[in-house]
Amino acid sequence: MSGILPLVRNTATALFPITRTVEFDTSVSIAINGNEQRYKRRQVLMRATLNYQHLNVTDRNNLRTFFNSQKGQFDPTWYFVLGKSAIGSVSGTTLTIPTFGPYYFAPSDVGGTAYIATAAGGGNPLIAAITAYVNSHQVTLATGGTASNQDTRWGIYFGNMTLLSDSLSMQEPGNEPLLYTMTLACRQTRQLVNVAPTALAAYPTLSTGLVAQRPYTQIERFYTMTQDQASGMRYSYEYYSSGLVGFPTGALFGWKLTYNISNADLATIESFFRGQWGRYGAFSFTDPDSGTLYSPCRFDSDILQIVHQGPNLNTVTIQIVQTNN
Repeated sequence: MSGILPLVRNTATALFPITRTVEFDTSVSIAINGNEQRYKRRQVLMRATLNYQHLNVTDRNNLRTFFNSQKGQFDPTWYFVLGKSAIGSVSGTTLTIPTFGPYYFAPSDVGGTAYIATAAGGGNPLIAAITAYVNSHQVTLATGGTASNQDTRWGIYFGNMTLLSDSLSMQEPGNEPLLYTMTLACRQTRQLVNVAPTALAAYPTLSTGLVAQRPYTQIERFYTMTQDQASGMRYSYEYYSSGLVGFPTGALFGWKLTYNISNADLATIESFFRGQWGRYGAFSFTDPDSGTLYSPCRFDSDILQIVHQGPNLNTVTIQIVQTNN
């Protein structure tokens, strides 16, 4: 079994929109004064929902063959590359694709991963990091190989994948005969190598120099104890801003940020999230309204959901909370 997810329409590794989640597993214990103890449980793994629409019979059959070869959820070892594809040749550490499209290399591909079928010898694919951009049809790889005119893909590599269902539904709409729609949901089972990005001390800015896009939501929260009587009387006690030692002197803040951003800005946000290990890390955040710096803050979830809407267009929503320590 194992193997790589087949291409569709000859060149596409997947069809937009693609929903992808980056998931950590941490534990957060919050005391009454807002102080926190945070723990790491598991390194990052990824889930993806691949939506296929208007597939022809050949693509439908290729995906059906792939599903059957994995025996539904049974196989946890297949892989796919989220990015671009071409017919490529590798000689040593130099990977070359044709000078005609539809896809070309770009400087932003450095740091991504390339897959070249049979290039590792013995019929095995070469899977190697892209270390340098030479020109639009040539890059340098971290590991060498030999192959000519082979299936080549590059972008974000995801290994050790497994499907999330034992059934595959293929719909043929009545008004579009011989065009099929289906969805494949999958997740990673493990990472062989995980090098977390450096945990930065401050929330990053986008290529525009801003930390947020409108509309965004600012949140303030107090913490009180209340008891309501049948007569309508309320008895309440404040924990924040009450002058208690070790308690916040005012409200703690939070922010909900929604982005529609390029691949480069997405890489900035995702790298920062990975460096923080989801909810585990603490950082400073500059309020986009007042310019006030708040610290410490953390992400409010171990899950970063990304929707790849189209080429170089991605939607991400995150929540940040201020803590008391």
